[in-house]
Amino acid sequence: TAPPDDHVHVAQAERLEVLAGTLNVRIGGRVHVLRAGAAIVIPPGTPHAVWNVDPERTRTRGEFRPALDMQQRMEAMFREAPARVAR
Repeated sequence: TAPPDDHVHVAQAERLEVLAGTLNVRIGGRVHVLRAGAAIVIPPGTPHAVWNVDPERTRTRGEFRPALDMQQRMEAMFREAPARVAR
């Protein structure tokens, strides 16, 4: 599976912490491979992409500062996810 396109959070910093598995994070064109226990902060306005290439499940914790409307956006995205997979 190809990595997703980059996206930007204009007014939010994003912190990702890997709890289990492996996560790839592309920031400014450079790919970081994060394993359990690792964390990374993506500054506001920085193009980035996040994806899992681990054959097992990857568990992460994400934090956005300031939160803004991220809770509602994530809930909407995960509600739609099963429909996208079924297509």
